[in-house]
Amino acid sequence: CFGQCIGSIGLEISGGATPYSFLWSTGSQDNLSEQLCNGIYSVTVEDNLGSSIIIDELIIDSPPILNSLNVVSDETCIDFNDGTISLNAFGGEPPYNYFLNGLTVSSTVTNLEPGNYAYLVVDNFGCEYTNTVNINAVDPITLDVTQQNINCDNPNGQIEIVSNNINGYEVLLNGDSYGSDNTISINNLSAADYTIQYIINDDCIEDVENITILDEGLFEINFNPEVIKINLGEDFNINIVISDPGNIIQSIDWFSNSNIQCDQFNEESFCTVLSGTSNQDDFITLITTLNNGCIYEYFIPIEVEIVTDLTIPNIFSPNGDGTNDVFTIKTNPSLLEINSFSIYDRWGNRIFDQDNVNPMTFIGWDGRFNNNYVQPGVYVYSILLTFIDGQTKQLYGDLTIVK
Repeated sequence: CFGQCIGSIGLEISGGATPYSFLWSTGSQDNLSEQLCNGIYSVTVEDNLGSSIIIDELIIDSPPILNSLNVVSDETCIDFNDGTISLNAFGGEPPYNYFLNGLTVSSTVTNLEPGNYAYLVVDNFGCEYTNTVNINAVDPITLDVTQQNINCDNPNGQIEIVSNNINGYEVLLNGDSYGSDNTISINNLSAADYTIQYIINDDCIEDVENITILDEGLFEINFNPEVIKINLGEDFNINIVISDPGNIIQSIDWFSNSNIQCDQFNEESFCTVLSGTSNQDDFITLITTLNNGCIYEYFIPIEVEIVTDLTIPNIFSPNGDGTNDVFTIKTNPSLLEINSFSIYDRWGNRIFDQDNVNPMTFIGWDGRFNNNYVQPGVYVYSILLTFIDGQTKQLYGDLTIVK
């Protein structure tokens, strides 16, 4: 082995007169010089008659110094334990045997956890070289994460990340990059699950923490119908469908200028069916108050239709039998006043007239003129109406009297 002084040189002498004497450059006087180190030696040999000879350039050689050129790959990701050590021995006398922490291994060892390792290389002559190598761990990421959920005061969620990102790892939130600062604030987030990741290297994206942004106002109220459309004077019903999985609704109140009432309550005493009527366009205000104090308002429009189409018969039989004895019009709540109601015979004589009549008290014409029933035939009516919205309507038509 390199550096060991275990070489020897032995001489076999012939000729001259024995005995021989020896004087080595090391000072030895034997024909065998031992425990020689790597180097060049000489010896003077003299016989019994005083003749001598010098032998030089005697070389003791040794293998090159044994060493190892190592390649170490550190852990690629936190707790992956995927370090690698490649031992590449040179010098000495091949082949080589390798030992790592006392265990026989090949020249390349994989799947090693971070730490210090002692290795030993032994060549074919039994010469040894020993040293240590270190596999570095990925620095762990420690986080202090604060979040702001969505509520009436904060319409968008927020996440703030404070970390010990001393290595400048790139930070990802659900795959989107947000730089590599130690303090990162991320705003305008919707309610969802989020994963904070750090790009350690090209082969490692580390999931560090999972965060859930909650919508503290997560409830739903739907209306059927969404817009109330009625004719003037009609009643309406509206169903209120409430979804409150987190039981966050404290109260639901309603207000309107129209006449409305609650017809049905659910188990939480929230109204689920409203009914009412309205004589004009209006709306219902529904106010929902949550346990956290947030207030949400909903508006349900009420659209009221003024009906100007009236049913007017064109035949009647005023004979006193109690059936179809009176000519009248079928009114509705849209009608404000009957301004004039006139009947003419076929010669244009007005035989019945009534002005400025309340539709609610209007009876009609019983087929008489001067207290006598008129003769069967065709007559003409002229009716002027005023509706609740101020609109007027003039109606003309033929009327047949039969017996």
